[in-house]
Amino acid sequence: MGRPRPTVSWQKDGAALKLTQRTNVETTPATVILSIGECNRGDSGRYTMTAKNIVGSVTDNIIVRVHDVPGPPKGPVNIVEISRTYCVFSWEPPENDGGVPINNYVVEMRDTTSQTWNELSTNIIRTVYKANRLTTGSEYQFRVKAKNRYGVGPPITSESVVAAYPFKVPGPPGTPNVVAFTKDSITIGWNEPVSDGGNEVIGYHVERKERSSIMWYKINKSIVKGNIFKTTGLEDGVAYEFRVSAENMAGVGKASKASEAILALDPIDPPGQPEPIFVNKNVITIQWTKPEYDGGFKITGYIVEKKELPAGRWMRANFTNIIETAFTVSGLTQDTAYEFRVIARNSAGAVSVPSDPSDPITCKDDIVEPRIMVDAIYKDVVLLKAGESFKLDADIAGQPTPSMVWTKNGKEIENTLKLDIKFTELTTTLTNKDSVRSDGGEFVLTATNVGGFAKHIFNVKVLDRPGPPGGPLKVSDVTADNCVLTWTPPADDGGAKIEGYEWTIVTPKEGLLATSFTIVNLKENQEYKIKISAVNGEGIGDPASVPDNAKAEDRLIPPEMDLDLELRKVVSLRACCSLRLFVPIKGRPSPQAKWTKGDGEAVERATIDTTTSYTLLVIENVNRFDSGKYNLTIENSSGSKTATVQVRVLDTPSAPQNLKITAVTNEAVTLAWDPPVNDGGVKIKNYVVEKRESTRKAYATVNANCHQTTFTVGQLLEGCNYYFRVLAENEYGIGLPIETGESIKVSEKPQPPGKITLKDVTKNSVTLSWEKPEHDGGSRTWWWMCHMLLVPKQLYPG
Repeated sequence: MGRPRPTVSWQKDGAALKLTQRTNVETTPATVILSIGECNRGDSGRYTMTAKNIVGSVTDNIIVRVHDVPGPPKGPVNIVEISRTYCVFSWEPPENDGGVPINNYVVEMRDTTSQTWNELSTNIIRTVYKANRLTTGSEYQFRVKAKNRYGVGPPITSESVVAAYPFKVPGPPGTPNVVAFTKDSITIGWNEPVSDGGNEVIGYHVERKERSSIMWYKINKSIVKGNIFKTTGLEDGVAYEFRVSAENMAGVGKASKASEAILALDPIDPPGQPEPIFVNKNVITIQWTKPEYDGGFKITGYIVEKKELPAGRWMRANFTNIIETAFTVSGLTQDTAYEFRVIARNSAGAVSVPSDPSDPITCKDDIVEPRIMVDAIYKDVVLLKAGESFKLDADIAGQPTPSMVWTKNGKEIENTLKLDIKFTELTTTLTNKDSVRSDGGEFVLTATNVGGFAKHIFNVKVLDRPGPPGGPLKVSDVTADNCVLTWTPPADDGGAKIEGYEWTIVTPKEGLLATSFTIVNLKENQEYKIKISAVNGEGIGDPASVPDNAKAEDRLIPPEMDLDLELRKVVSLRACCSLRLFVPIKGRPSPQAKWTKGDGEAVERATIDTTTSYTLLVIENVNRFDSGKYNLTIENSSGSKTATVQVRVLDTPSAPQNLKITAVTNEAVTLAWDPPVNDGGVKIKNYVVEKRESTRKAYATVNANCHQTTFTVGQLLEGCNYYFRVLAENEYGIGLPIETGESIKVSEKPQPPGKITLKDVTKNSVTLSWEKPEHDGGSRTWWWMCHMLLVPKQLYPG
């Protein structure tokens, strides 16, 4: 009311009220009525009425609440976790709750191949829900409705989602390569996949096929842990191919590329490191030693590879088979440095790994004074008997290539029917057949180049029967039963000292018809010369002499062994190969041979074969535990002799020792261990530390490159139980693990209890209460311990 009559205006939530068909305003001299038909939640709010005339204005507010079912929950629907059998999703409460509190939510689901929605739950209080029992690979949609006391509101619908792991299967692992092989087993290794599909790889599957087949066969019975696998029961000499697949929680991924075909043969050791024996501006001649072990088959050839430094790649240098352990590489570039390496092949088709590369060799002409290299036998007098042949040979070195000449008695030697001289670029040989006394003497080999000359003298002596004693034979002092004969030594002693002239006929006077005879009544320890002549009607023929002197004695020969030069070094071989220790022995009587290992232990895994002339120890399929000292003792009644052969088996290390837990906190565990007893024959590179929760079977790698014997495993879940294991690694791979015997709980001591309150006191009791610690150390508190201290009476106050 007012005078003059005021004008009235309406606002809603601070803005002018929009008039619609549902809105009606009635004004009378004393009242104003605002009517809104068919109210909905949008009509809720603050309505402001303002009356105004020339005298003034007045304003009043009316709060209107319209109750209704709630609006849709606030989206989008968020997929929190998806797996192959369940899905966890969440949403936000509706912005419009219908004016009253939300009581609960209704969750529905449908397979996208169907139009039917299935109700999952009608009593969801929280804004998150886990839908179980989904079909792996199916696509689903979920929708959520809010409900209050007025009913169920409209839904919000999720995007389509497939029931599957939120990660993929892993990619293919690296192409398998050979780690070790024998005639009935092959060990392969491979690299991890470039992609694990978003989930940790839990293991691998290995397949095998023969090279001539198209069918692949799975050969692992259980999932393979680690990156190495050994397959056995192979057929000797057959070529096999391998491929590997990785598996994670999503399944098995694609297989790797197939490996190169691998022959099931005993492996060949690599040849020795090549060394140069001749170098000029365009040519390099190298030599090497044979492999220590030929794989059980004869070495049939070698392949030589070259690499130009500094950035070249390895290329084959020979195009024909090489039989010898030396090769000349031609067509090289002057003043360029090269490296060379050698690969061996045996008659079974097995190929060794390349040798260690040579040191860098530069192609250039150096002036090197000639050198003549001969075997040790040519440094002494060469002795031979008449009618035999002799050969003198030598190796020559020097740059430029020296010229060579043979001389004797100051004259150059020429080829004849019985004497032949041959020259190659770096060797020479002189051969003489059907030698006689005059063929002996000094043979001089001279090598000459611009750098100087070298000379070596070969002394050759041809031994023959002595000539007749010098005459005339004089007879003097003749008596009834003796006379004295006198003569002079022969002019030609046959190349050896005259040892005597006296001979005694020991056979019967009538002669001997047999071709054997025992001479008796000899003087013990006396040496005798023996000769035999044939007799016929014409007389006694020329005698034949028994070689050497015969000594009248019972011979006892102390035991001897001929330990090969290779056995005097450390015998190195790969794991899974065969160890063969062959030692010739002799002695009279035949010695007994005994093999032991280390400090006298029996060699239980070995097969030992001993005869009168040799002893052989064989261990098949060796492993790291076959390394050590092998002692051979031979003994007879004349004495004994012992030799030791050091064997080193190159293998992965054994398990580390003494794994201990040195510290435990609520988020970390500290491990300590000792190195393996057996390092596999080479230095330990690092250790691999792994963990697994006690509820899981698969180990996860924590540190694959630990260089200490202690490590702290962090970021552990408080209150969880874990197992830990440690593996050593050398250049041949990862060895055996050592594992904690019991699970370790990640927890600490609890903090002190909270406030202690004295509840009640009597003359002989006290009742206490206290608050729990702020932190229980990650483990449930089992019980409480109360301590009491008796205070002396004189310390009481008052």
